[in-house]
Amino acid sequence: GKMVELDLRMNELTSIDSLAPNALRSIDLAGNHLVRPPVFKAEMPKLVRLDLSFNDLSSAVSSAGSGAFATLSSLRALALQNCMLSTLKGKDGAFLFADLPNLLKLDLSFNLIAEPSELFPVTALQRLAHLDVGCNEMCAHPDYDACKAELRRKLSTLKSLNEEAVTNNFMGYGENAVEKGDMIAAMTAAMSQDNSSCSCIEGNPCLNADNCNDWHKRFAVAHKARLENYWSQGRAFCDLR
Repeated sequence: GKMVELDLRMNELTSIDSLAPNALRSIDLAGNHLVRPPVFKAEMPKLVRLDLSFNDLSSAVSSAGSGAFATLSSLRALALQNCMLSTLKGKDGAFLFADLPNLLKLDLSFNLIAEPSELFPVTALQRLAHLDVGCNEMCAHPDYDACKAELRRKLSTLKSLNEEAVTNNFMGYGENAVEKGDMIAAMTAAMSQDNSSCSCIEGNPCLNADNCNDWHKRFAVAHKARLENYWSQGRAFCDLR
């Protein structure tokens, strides 16, 4: 039979060039040394899942044009966790994922995106059901809650945001959100009152400055720790993500 899944996690691949159209439906390249996404010779009509997590793609994104994913219009799930991304725009200023109209799931967690406004083009993905942008630097931005509310308003198909279910009675993330039944705000409040040690060294940015060893660099410290955990635990860590 034809191969439909390709699992090349935890290798030392630096590039994958000139993949020809085939029967592959899933490609997992997490935890390699890729410096750019795979290069496909033509449209990959059957590919629905691509995992590029834990590869430093920062340089590739900054130098990419709007057609970086132009041959993957059938893609349903794209994972880019821990890829050192600071922007979702290519060198021409265009949205990187504009050519993925069928995308249902997008994981951008644990990157270095600092401005919530970077997320606004995501609303063009009108079939998106699951979006994870947690543990980026923008999570500490004063406009972050308003940005999440805007995403929820403009993406009627959204079922989960940062692994939290989005419901029809969504009431926002404001100061009174707990009174309105917002469990996300309740969890955040509880965590911010935690007196435990610095969680950055475990790969999760601290929510309380009093507990943090380096509050101003918490996202960078957590990113590095998460990457080290990935390599030390190997596939076991992959499967826990």
